[in-house]
Amino acid sequence: MILSVLVYLIVFAYSFMSAVFVFKSIEFSWLFTMNHFWFYLGGTFYLMMKLFIRPLRENTLFFETFQHEATHMLFALLSFKKVYKFQATTSDGGEVKTEDVTPLIALSPYSIPILAIGVSLLSYVVKEKYIPFVIAFSGILFMQFLISALKDIFTMKQPDLSRYSPLVSYPIVIISLLFSVLFSYLLLSYGIKAVVSIPKSFIFAVF
Repeated sequence: MILSVLVYLIVFAYSFMSAVFVFKSIEFSWLFTMNHFWFYLGGTFYLMMKLFIRPLRENTLFFETFQHEATHMLFALLSFKKVYKFQATTSDGGEVKTEDVTPLIALSPYSIPILAIGVSLLSYVVKEKYIPFVIAFSGILFMQFLISALKDIFTMKQPDLSRYSPLVSYPIVIISLLFSVLFSYLLLSYGIKAVVSIPKSFIFAVF
């Protein structure tokens, strides 16, 4: 539970600071770099594949389910909870069984694009010529996460979201989704230094 509170407090704090940075800081300007191009190209490719290439639609459903359940499992492991079962299928959905369920474990597939984050971090260790492919693949995974999260929130009765009060689950998920979209843009614009520069700019803008 402590990890859940910590992670979502950080998400909420950075959401607010990012919004202030965009609307108040003189350091912010709208940019479109090659990093944006590759990231959005990957996202657009996945969206087009899902919408218009019917033979691949079942495969996209499987990968969305796999990402969903893998995120449950990863945050269960990060929370030091035992995982007893992992299942992801196209037709029957998926399931992860753990020894305990915290808000972070339950809500992370709808709020944190962990696989896209993990892949994007590879851009700091691979050779420069491979960075566009890493960013594009991160864009694919981010779009996969976003489509899956929005579909689960608005069209499916997910027990994860009903486990806690709607006054708890939905604000966490919606704010986290908005934050993930905004912060991904800021990271593409300013790189990893945005993690530090955004709080600094927030302090200068407010005080």
